[in-house]
Amino acid sequence: MSDGSLRLWLARKLIGRIVARAAGRGLATRGLRDTEGCEIRWLTPEIEAFVVAMTAETVRLRPHAQQAELPTFGSRLMVEMAIWTIAADRSLRACGIAPETARQVVADLGWDIYRRMLALSALPVRLLTRDSGRRLRWTIRALLVFPFAPSGAPGYAVRVSRDGDDLFTHFTHCPPQSFVRRIARAEEDPEC
Repeated sequence: MSDGSLRLWLARKLIGRIVARAAGRGLATRGLRDTEGCEIRWLTPEIEAFVVAMTAETVRLRPHAQQAELPTFGSRLMVEMAIWTIAADRSLRACGIAPETARQVVADLGWDIYRRMLALSALPVRLLTRDSGRRLRWTIRALLVFPFAPSGAPGYAVRVSRDGDDLFTHFTHCPPQSFVRRIARAEEDPEC
């Protein structure tokens, strides 16, 4: 196993644990609407079954991701997050959850995960300045180094410009979006 594939394997394991924990936190306390319109609440066995189904779906989706073709670890990592996002939505729907509710649950779980990840990566900036504009600019610059390094297609392609203190980004290629479009076309799934 090469260094790059070992890092990706470790990242997959870590992401799986993070997603499972977020699902446990997020689903244990929320009402869900099933496809028949009934309000339901999942208990631990249903949440665990969902996590198992979601994990199996990631394994099924992963070959379509073409991660080995991506130029940076950051691109591969963000595609991995997209794999888990699609797997979560599909698994919720397969468990009888209404599509609108599934989308909201996935958005909430994603917000929880990304909020925690960004809080960790932005910690050094928060320690250096109280100026919120400066914090945002420094955080964006850091994210443009990892994971959104502008390596060009098939990785991230982005133009960055400045106007005074303002920092502008214009992404013209996004590996996770390309993956989702590929899956939607290949499997004729407009819900992707």
